Amino acid sequence: MSGVVIIHMILIPLLFAGVLYIVKQGYQSLFINQARAGSHLLAVLAGQDPRPAQLQTLFEEVLLSGSMVALAALDTSHKVIASAGQPGIQENFQEDFFFGEHGDAVYHVSVPIYGDNGTLLGTLRLGYDETPTQEQIASTEARGIYLGIGYISLTLFLVILGNKTLNLMHKRLVTQAHELEHQALHDTLTGLPNRALLQDRLQQAILGSQREHTPFALFLMDLDRFKEVNDTLGHQAGDAILEQTAARLCEVIRESDTVARLGGDEFSVVLPKVDADDAVLIAEKLLKALHEPFVVDARPLPLGASIGIALFPDHGEDASTLLRRADVAMYAAKQGGGGLTIYDTDLDKHSVDRLTLTTELKQGLDRGEIEVFYQPKIDLHSGEICGVEALARWRHPQRGLVLPAEFIPLAERAGIINALTLRIIEIGTQHCKELSDKKECVNIAINLSPLSLLDAKFADKVENILHHHAFSPCTLILEVTESTIMADTPQTQETFARLAAMGIRISIDDFGTGYSSLMRLKKLPVSEVKIDKSFVIDMLHDDNDAAIVRATIDLAHNLGLKVVAEGVETQGHLDALHAFGCDMAQGYHIEHPLPPLEIRHLLATKKRIVATKEESEGKPLFSGL
Repeated sequence: MSGVVIIHMILIPLLFAGVLYIVKQGYQSLFINQARAGSHLLAVLAGQDPRPAQLQTLFEEVLLSGSMVALAALDTSHKVIASAGQPGIQENFQEDFFFGEHGDAVYHVSVPIYGDNGTLLGTLRLGYDETPTQEQIASTEARGIYLGIGYISLTLFLVILGNKTLNLMHKRLVTQAHELEHQALHDTLTGLPNRALLQDRLQQAILGSQREHTPFALFLMDLDRFKEVNDTLGHQAGDAILEQTAARLCEVIRESDTVARLGGDEFSVVLPKVDADDAVLIAEKLLKALHEPFVVDARPLPLGASIGIALFPDHGEDASTLLRRADVAMYAAKQGGGGLTIYDTDLDKHSVDRLTLTTELKQGLDRGEIEVFYQPKIDLHSGEICGVEALARWRHPQRGLVLPAEFIPLAERAGIINALTLRIIEIGTQHCKELSDKKECVNIAINLSPLSLLDAKFADKVENILHHHAFSPCTLILEVTESTIMADTPQTQETFARLAAMGIRISIDDFGTGYSSLMRLKKLPVSEVKIDKSFVIDMLHDDNDAAIVRATIDLAHNLGLKVVAEGVETQGHLDALHAFGCDMAQGYHIEHPLPPLEIRHLLATKKRIVATKEESEGKPLFSGL
């Protein structure tokens, strides 16, 4: 028995020391890998625009992340051209290759800055704060020491009670040691591998592919609209969605693949022996699995996902490069409205533009750079203008007029889409109120983001704007896409009901591209539908599209709804819609979107048109007024 005690007192501390050493090395390796990867990425960004002012702006934005404490860019003569952070750190700069090498709690990294043509432009010196990682290591070591001390004490105590009890406690404590190692390498919420273990699996995949001369794929993905749901319904609902996401991903992939959670709603997948074609097929399966609504407290919540794909060795031969390029591809997919994107070298420049544009958009919203243009809609029965659609434009100080397709995805990603939407409503109602004061009754239609409907206070905010401008709610039309209005979520339906009760009309935009249920459509507070322009544009030479347009008009009229056709580009479109009995139309043949002064002038002319079968001259009907 004493021999067993001695063996336990020698081996168990060694076991705990080994586990703690592995955990410590994991934390340090993770810190170094992240620092090196971030440094190289920052060097690439700096090399694309090495002007001191631009570098200074970039450094100040990077400091906001909190992981760096000092940044400096030096030219080839070692002269500092831009810096940020704590000056004393840069003065004592000593490049580190190991964690905690110089005992100053700062991990110093020096990387070269190359221009687009490969010319050496200078050096980037960065300092990363080691303190959080040191605290994690110290906390883990303390727990390990306490656990080891407790084990030895219990062992001595249980020797008296007998060998059977001693063996039982030994098994339990070994299990706890394994759990400690598991916690260091796995996400506590989903049980998936974390970033540290992903790095190890990614390195194994690289070595395996190099040995067998086979490719592999790396996916980086995040959920669309997760932040809005998390902010609206709370973190408990967000955690439930993340757990469901992990389960769905694991159902699709193979046993040899690795799914990891990197943090927040960001996940990664490593797929050994997978080429580009197979990667696309698997990504489509993942997207399909994540397209199904998530259920939280009996609420179905449709989210979707965006996936970026990087391939070894085509897109990188080391872990950090593959992760960075998969991240670039993911953000390109996000900017494109979701789905999947395979990395391409042309996407790297867009990552810099995206970072800059997002910051500038937030500032531009505060500075009043958002403008509203108006495209008129005509009543096909009377030929008169019956309303306008408000279309946002961003008057960028350097880029000029930026269209919504470029900045709306950025606003959704940055979480400012609600503020942007409310700003457009405020501008639009103010302009239309000015027209109403001049005895011009104008209906205004404004596009509504699906994310706005998840805001429980959105209807109250709209009501406050209308009250402030003394604007009649019945002249405001909010346009939502068909897939959005058919989403059966309690918050969405409650928002619709609140808006309709105020007298605001709801229009289904892009009608015909979704999957509407007639029973649901009948019960919704909808006053009109807009036929998607893809059907209208092709209906003159495609009998199927013409049949869809005619059937949509008949269906909407039978349900008591008005019909607006968008995409009217020729006189032939106008004639056909008039013959089908469509109520209203808009498009470039009628008029392009106009700024406030021009739409005011157009309304003042009270120009009236009638759809005829005469040949069009190929220019807007109202042009030249």
